[in-house]
Amino acid sequence: MYILEVIPLTSLPVNAPQILSYFCHENLSRGALVEIPLGSRKVTAIVISSDSVDQIKISLKKTGYQLKQISKILSETPQISEYQLKIASWIARFYYAPLGLSVKSVIPPFAFKKKYARNDSLANLNNLPHNLAEIKPTIILTEAKSFLINLKSHIKSTLEKGRQVAILVSDKTIATYLAEEIKTMAAFSVEKTAIVNSSLSNKSHFDISNGLESGEIKIIIGTRSILFSQFKNLGLLIVEDSNNEMYKSDMTPKYNAANLAEEVARLNNAELILANQTLGVNDYLNTVEAKSNFINRKSHPKLSIEMVDIIQEFKDDNFSIFSQKLKAAMIDCVNNDKKTLILSPRLGYSGTLICQNCGASVVCSNCEIPMRVHKTVNLVLVCHHCTQSRQVPDHCANCNSGKLKPSGSPGSQKIFETIMRFIEYGQMKKAPALILDSDVIKNDLEENEAIETLNKPGPAVIISTQMIYSHRFKYNFDLVGIINIDALTAFVDFQIEERLNNQIQKIFDFEPKRLIIQTYNPNSSILNYVANDKIEDFLKNELRMRKMFLYPPYAKIIKLSYRHLNKQKAYLAARVASEKLRMARMQLKLEDKIILNDSSTTFLSRENNYYYYNMILKIEPSVSNLREFLKYVPSGWNIDVDPARIF
Repeated sequence: MYILEVIPLTSLPVNAPQILSYFCHENLSRGALVEIPLGSRKVTAIVISSDSVDQIKISLKKTGYQLKQISKILSETPQISEYQLKIASWIARFYYAPLGLSVKSVIPPFAFKKKYARNDSLANLNNLPHNLAEIKPTIILTEAKSFLINLKSHIKSTLEKGRQVAILVSDKTIATYLAEEIKTMAAFSVEKTAIVNSSLSNKSHFDISNGLESGEIKIIIGTRSILFSQFKNLGLLIVEDSNNEMYKSDMTPKYNAANLAEEVARLNNAELILANQTLGVNDYLNTVEAKSNFINRKSHPKLSIEMVDIIQEFKDDNFSIFSQKLKAAMIDCVNNDKKTLILSPRLGYSGTLICQNCGASVVCSNCEIPMRVHKTVNLVLVCHHCTQSRQVPDHCANCNSGKLKPSGSPGSQKIFETIMRFIEYGQMKKAPALILDSDVIKNDLEENEAIETLNKPGPAVIISTQMIYSHRFKYNFDLVGIINIDALTAFVDFQIEERLNNQIQKIFDFEPKRLIIQTYNPNSSILNYVANDKIEDFLKNELRMRKMFLYPPYAKIIKLSYRHLNKQKAYLAARVASEKLRMARMQLKLEDKIILNDSSTTFLSRENNYYYYNMILKIEPSVSNLREFLKYVPSGWNIDVDPARIF
């Protein structure tokens, strides 16, 4: 009989043991899959050690509990390598995540299918490089269309050394564009390139995984999951747009792939390149402190940004969503058979439905947040959080007035409707006008059909949300107009201006002849920094402000979240957690090192009938016993390190 140490591939409380013991009549290899009883459930687990009872008889006698037997063996051969276990362990440790879920995220999806289970040992893949050194990333600024050209020498040099190249991208559309471009570059071997994304079949994923392990595949391009691949000899890891929010997982474990990339590069003794359109705040500090190498390979000429004051438009009796300047520029562009991009701040038709009598808005019954106005045949209200929809009411629920009117920033549907009116009234000649957002585009085929319009001769107007940014690697627009840039900064967050700068810099990749930005605040500091090409001044000011108010990179931010169907129970749980953490902070003598903000509920206090509470922790870098402090976080609370948004 043998005693197995296993990691259940399920969520266990972070404070509870993450490795459990069971007995089995067979000696299993490290990495084997078994099914175990856990409470009333049967769950899959990974074996990490197996010892005969004779070897540990003494220690067994000292235990005060009875071991359970595993339910069954799912795979006797290892389905995860030592390297992948190290990746999972790093995620669990850095993000204070359940170890089981961290391991589950690393295991390839085909591992749970008998048809694709490994029949060979992973022993030959468990030899990690010796003498691992700290990684010093290289930040390369590059335009999207010059991405591979500017990285060609790095990729070619790596391939000539017989090593592999991985390119991490923020979405699969970009992966497709880069793979197509690689086919045209003689320096790279096309048949040795693979693309990985979440839509791959198990067979395709299995074949690619084998190709990487054998070394047959030399270049791999893909989204977050490529970081979990078992490489034979990775020599170069490139992260495209490392500050992109898409790299942050919204499911537990809530890791950031751009941060994980550094650990992957370190474990493989590989070079790490962050290929960005612009410097982020952390990037800038790392270059100043010589923690990163820096190369600027951007070459496009500076674009003059034209800003339009929406308030002045109102004063001039123009109440259209298009300013006179943007309207004239779009009409001129279409009349000259050119391409126009209108960036929409949101999905749907309009913002919210407001009562003109009392100012109340129509809120979602599940979420207690204003519903958004959409248009099918008629106007409908849709909640963007729980997807509940309803017809537009005839009267206000608050004052019974019938004066309900759509209000707020226009969405893609209203922009499209306005453009169609220009054509209908003969103000603009007929041209294809298409919406590119997640409301209208439901799959890759629909997106490809819509974007194909740009390949046809003649004019075209694309109305899009941020979905269009994925296509900046291939397409250009003669005119780009932003209907309301202030709506892009509606969230309260310390990173909001940095994100706005990143978005504007991506617009430059479309190489427009004109960029017209409509705003209620033409004196906005970030808009003026960008318009005057003073990005370094912006970054210096951001660092100064973040240091003053203790935000990253001068502190670690952790968001603790709790939810419950009962409002009172959610409130009491928040009070208990707050008191426990304050006592722990005092006991561990961390009052001056950890700031705990528990003064309010979340920005969205109720979603899909659950009541939410957040607590925000700001931790100084000098805190060495943070894990000890977080042990006091009660069960049921979600821990999010470096959250995408605070509220």
